[in-house]
Amino acid sequence: MINEINHREPRGFTNAGTIGPLPICGSKTGCHCTSKRLRRSDLEQLGIGVNLYFKMLKYFGCIFFLFFLLSIPSMLIYYSGSNFKDHTIPIQKWLALESLGNLQPQKEVVAFSVDSSPSYNAATYMPITCPRGKIVELMSFGLALKNYTAVGYGLNVTVKTVDRCSLGSMTNLTKEDILEKEFYKTCKDKNQCELLLDFNEIFDIGCRDELRNRAAGNTFYGPSRLYATVLCEDKDIKVNDDWILTRDKASKIVVWIDLVILFLFIFAIFRLKFYQQLSINDFKNGSLRIDDFSVILNNIPISRSDYNDNPEILKAMLMIHLEDILQNET
Repeated sequence: MINEINHREPRGFTNAGTIGPLPICGSKTGCHCTSKRLRRSDLEQLGIGVNLYFKMLKYFGCIFFLFFLLSIPSMLIYYSGSNFKDHTIPIQKWLALESLGNLQPQKEVVAFSVDSSPSYNAATYMPITCPRGKIVELMSFGLALKNYTAVGYGLNVTVKTVDRCSLGSMTNLTKEDILEKEFYKTCKDKNQCELLLDFNEIFDIGCRDELRNRAAGNTFYGPSRLYATVLCEDKDIKVNDDWILTRDKASKIVVWIDLVILFLFIFAIFRLKFYQQLSINDFKNGSLRIDDFSVILNNIPISRSDYNDNPEILKAMLMIHLEDILQNET
């Protein structure tokens, strides 16, 4: 049994000249490099194929560890995105956070409301805050309708309001234009703001009368509240407090890192062929081959016509010729 294992399992010669098992952790496999000392391996006696295989594993292990280090900035940029932070499945969340899809701009519609009844001076402020990102667009605005509030999630948030007192349905388009100008002047591209609502400027007389009736307690058609929905978009990527990138710039950084890694990988593949040839030459120089027992004869004193291109006749003539030379030397 032991003899069978010694012949079938990887074994090598020990320092004492006996056959013994090769230690798993104590054997040097060498590495692909230009230093002959570092190329030496304890596995050379197992053959050139086994020797090159383990060197190749170490070579690619070092190469891919270098690629991992180069990819750390990309991984930080991916993780700083916000597209998958709300996922509830842990494994899916952590895999997605380190992917390019996490850099997709995060958009959501957020609803806000303000009580208009205490506004005796016919004006009030509506505080608007994006949970993440910046304010991009005013989606809707209007006077509350009975029994209706904001519904939906993400980009599907909607709120139903009184048509004649709502943005997009007012009879006086000038009022709508005043409201939109105030919104873009006060809130555009900000994380939070307080939108000034001057009822005399943004509502016609019919809507103002409705507001006064509701403030007086007549809430049959709805409460004395104003609703607005705004679009929030997370345009920037905050890697840390000192490193904030736009998505375009972050994408360019990731692409350039990928191109560098691709170039290095192609270079490593071609360089591997060079290193393998060095190991092959080391193996040939350290082992006996048929060439080591061969004799090359130049300027043979036998013409082709003497042996008629017959190798057997040439062989016999050479044997006689070499015997004559050896006899003369002795």
